[in-house]
Amino acid sequence: MNAAELVISNTTTDRKTKKRPRIEHELELEAARSTLSHSRPVNAQGLPCLADELYLEIMSYFPAYPMPTTHSYEDMKKYGYRRLVLDALSQTCQSLRRVFLRYRWQRIEVYPQMRLGSFRLPGIQYKNGKATANTRYYAEELVKQLETVTVREPALAELVNVMDIFVSDYSVKNVVKELARCIALMPSLHTVQIHFDFSNTTGINRDIITTAFESYTYPQIQTAYLSVNAHSFLEHCPNVKVVNALRPLDVENQHWSYPGFSMGNFWEMALRSGRSCSAVTTIGPIRTAATAYSYYSCLADIDESDLTAYARLFEMIENLQNVAFLVDKPPSFSSMRALRDIPSLQTLRIIFCRPRRGDHERLQEIKEWKMRMAELFITPSQCKMLSVTFTN
Repeated sequence: MNAAELVISNTTTDRKTKKRPRIEHELELEAARSTLSHSRPVNAQGLPCLADELYLEIMSYFPAYPMPTTHSYEDMKKYGYRRLVLDALSQTCQSLRRVFLRYRWQRIEVYPQMRLGSFRLPGIQYKNGKATANTRYYAEELVKQLETVTVREPALAELVNVMDIFVSDYSVKNVVKELARCIALMPSLHTVQIHFDFSNTTGINRDIITTAFESYTYPQIQTAYLSVNAHSFLEHCPNVKVVNALRPLDVENQHWSYPGFSMGNFWEMALRSGRSCSAVTTIGPIRTAATAYSYYSCLADIDESDLTAYARLFEMIENLQNVAFLVDKPPSFSSMRALRDIPSLQTLRIIFCRPRRGDHERLQEIKEWKMRMAELFITPSQCKMLSVTFTN
């Protein structure tokens, strides 16, 4: 029995001895692979090894949309490729992903004719007052981007600084509810431009905006450009400082109106809640109806004869310091005096549409008006700044 036990013991020892070198060999190979991967980085030559300063120089050739923006055809040619370029660079390799991913997700963007690779979001079309089925693409793209930064890669939510979106009336209840939830998860979001383009603005869709946001507060938002039916959103932005109202997007050269809403009642409704505008310091530029300058065509317009009424309305904003108007002709003396008398106002900026070349008569009219207004704004009791400029 002892001999048998000895034989079994020796056999077991031999088997272990035979397996041991193979295991050690595999461990050595794994260690070698690990050492090799650390000692020789991937893509150590060419574009991935440039200094970060050079990457920023490359990005400067693809500027971002200014806020507010019209998303005009000219703007798209200048700014529309940034997303595609950052998408491509951040997916090229790990080295470039480290640099460009943060810039790719600085913005959440969904707007008409936006490029999505070889596909463009279609233009919004209406039939009998209702949006057609192509608005589905807007809802899908918005939810996709929101899901990416809050569910798939939650760390990306901290990178989002700007939101420039178009919310159509497709599955609007679910989309707006998800939007409200996701904005609360973006601590660095400081600027929003939101079009709520609902064909049924005076009905249930308007109530959806109020209901979806009622349980949220967004103290991080500093600047808000909102469609005139979204005044209730301001109630949830206690620290917003810069506010303006947007007009409806141009749909086949016909502006879809928001029934029952205008720039005036946008502010009237916003001011019903004291906290809506308690921190607002800057309003505008507010575009007058006579102004045809395209760069500011995204802004809601007013009648020039209503400037005095707006001055009285703005007196309710206790911290208001800066107001800007985009005008086509010099405002009246009475309206300028009413604007001057806003207690907290420090700077009033009047932007004239640049006259056509050779229109010396209009230039002289504006020059004389400016001299008269300079005397109005400098009095023994107060000295407020009047800035008169022209569009580029």
